[in-house]
Amino acid sequence: MKELGVDFIETAPLKDWKIIAEKFGFPLIVKPTKGTGGSRGLNIVLNEEELMNIFDTYTQAQAPCVQPYIGTENDEYTVGVLSDKDGNLIDSIVMKRKLTGLSLLQSKVVNDKNYAISTGYSQGFFIKDKEIQDFCEDFAGKINSKGPLNLQLRKHEGKIYIFEIHPRFSGTTTFRADVGFNEPDVLLRNHLFGETFGRLNYQYDVACIRAFEHVVVPIKDMK
Repeated sequence: MKELGVDFIETAPLKDWKIIAEKFGFPLIVKPTKGTGGSRGLNIVLNEEELMNIFDTYTQAQAPCVQPYIGTENDEYTVGVLSDKDGNLIDSIVMKRKLTGLSLLQSKVVNDKNYAISTGYSQGFFIKDKEIQDFCEDFAGKINSKGPLNLQLRKHEGKIYIFEIHPRFSGTTTFRADVGFNEPDVLLRNHLFGETFGRLNYQYDVACIRAFEHVVVPIKDMK
């Protein structure tokens, strides 16, 4: 990202946490960089004591890292950039995340300021945001992305920062398909039949909500 001139979040191995703490202060984000997924092992730490309490819960194989906490819970986005098999851009889609319910992992309050981090269960609002889409589409081109590219980002002090990059289908793929941004369908048709695609006519300004459904039925009716 340095080579590409893209703003990035400073990151250090967990053992070097003091470098990040001295430069940015608390709170900090601690997370594994290997052998994980779905936000497993992701933590907010508000002080040195909290950091020490979780320090030994990580293994060397997980290669844990530490980063400054940036943005707010209202400034987090999940963005999909879809490119064809030759790397030609098809379209992008932006979900402004709502960190509540299944989407909220941890939330801590310090001096009336709320700090929250998300789980792997994305939910929120599909919106059109030209600034974010232009940024993400440009980034996809710079790294020669082909197929699906899922970017997790936050806005902070007027800048866009990517905090995770996933060259795969997103956990929001089914939501996207529901609004007409059907990545598996588009890519299968492109790869298998050579179909080409322009911008997709998908629905936006809609909310997508995840929820468990509880159903009570008589045992005799279970079959």
